[in-house]
Amino acid sequence: DPPYAPSVTGPSRVKLNEEYNFYFSTSDPNGDEIYYYADWGDDTNSSWLGPYNSGQTAEASHKWSGKGDYEIRVKAKDDHGVQSDWSDPLPISMPRNKQLINYPFFEFLGRFLQSFPILRNSLGF
Repeated sequence: DPPYAPSVTGPSRVKLNEEYNFYFSTSDPNGDEIYYYADWGDDTNSSWLGPYNSGQTAEASHKWSGKGDYEIRVKAKDDHGVQSDWSDPLPISMPRNKQLINYPFFEFLGRFLQSFPILRNSLGF
C-alpha cells in the first residue's frame, strides 16, 4: 500500500534569497519507511529525502531566487518504491517592494493647492 498523501507546513510569506525550513509528514499503512520529494514550485526539487520512520516529520530548507508566487507540493514513497498522491499545495508569496509615497504626485498636489488658496483652506492644508 502507498503512504498517505503527506502534509507540508512552513511559512507562507518569504523574502527573496532567504532560506526557510519546511516540514513534511505522513504515515504508511504498512509501517514502511518513507522518503519525501518536494517540488518547490520554481522548477527545482529536493530530490528524494530519507528514509524516515512512518509518522516521523522530515525537514528541508529552500530559498527562492526569483520574485513571484509559488506552491510547494510534496509526495512520499515507501521503501518498496510505492508513491503517494501529492500533498495539498502550500502557497508561497513574497512581499513586493511598492513605492508607498509618490513624491511627484505630492509635489504636483502642493503646487496645485498653492494656486487655489480657497481649495487649500477648505481641504485643511
